[in-house]
Amino acid sequence: MLSLYAENLLLTVGVFIILAWACYLPLLGGQLFNGPIYCAALAGYFAAYTTKTLGWPVPLGFFGGIAFAGLVSYGLAFFLAPLTMFQMSVVTIALIFIFQTTFRNLEFLGGVTGMSGIPSLDHLLPITLLAVLVFLVLLSRLYKSRWGRALEAVEVDREVSAAMGVDVNKMSQVLQTVSGAMGGLAGVIYAFNLGTIHPDVFGFGQLLYCFTIVFVGGRFTPYGPLLMAPVLWLIPEFFPSAIAEFRNIFFGAIIIVSLLTMPKGVITKRVVARVENRLKGLAGRRA
Repeated sequence: MLSLYAENLLLTVGVFIILAWACYLPLLGGQLFNGPIYCAALAGYFAAYTTKTLGWPVPLGFFGGIAFAGLVSYGLAFFLAPLTMFQMSVVTIALIFIFQTTFRNLEFLGGVTGMSGIPSLDHLLPITLLAVLVFLVLLSRLYKSRWGRALEAVEVDREVSAAMGVDVNKMSQVLQTVSGAMGGLAGVIYAFNLGTIHPDVFGFGQLLYCFTIVFVGGRFTPYGPLLMAPVLWLIPEFFPSAIAEFRNIFFGAIIIVSLLTMPKGVITKRVVARVENRLKGLAGRRA
């Protein structure tokens, strides 16, 4: 049996792995989409309000929160899909602040103090680990698939890809919808794990942390976030409390140094290819 601290730690790491992957997915198509952050907040609040205030069954609130985040992301995608990377980045950062301000001023959602006393969900850790495993398999397949190559082409040159027959806007809408639903999953796991949620949980600080995971780990493969999420989360956990207060400065410094010295991140496509070749070689020797 895991201790409560260890279980909470694993759940928190799982949340940020999923959030980082949600940010990583649109980046494959050249989109700096920050929507997973506000989608996590939307889903967390939806699940908290429906289960605590309206008395919905916890599983219904869980899946309802994910669906709600996905629907909001899908609706916004029609307006965001034609935007450039820079425009999308600015607009989705603005949306984070808009949703935060809205939550702070809605008294039925707890206002500034947020909501607490959210019912717990049984077997939350196995559900989270299963979700991480499923996403890892799907993203690994996408990484090597025809769709993955199309995403790379869009990331390199959007106009040329469109001229070659790639429906860039539709692809953008799909990426944003899936990314938003993944962010929603992270949000409901967070809410049901801690039993509380407040407006500042998923804000600019979490956005900085998620993109630190993605850019330091390597934004061209799905394995970087899987490695860096636990590493970057655990390092500040061992800092003295006085130093831990400067967590965002720590993450900001890491992402600056990483982009200047290792712009492709720690785990690049070349690293993945080398590991795969070595594993194939070992398998061939044993056979």
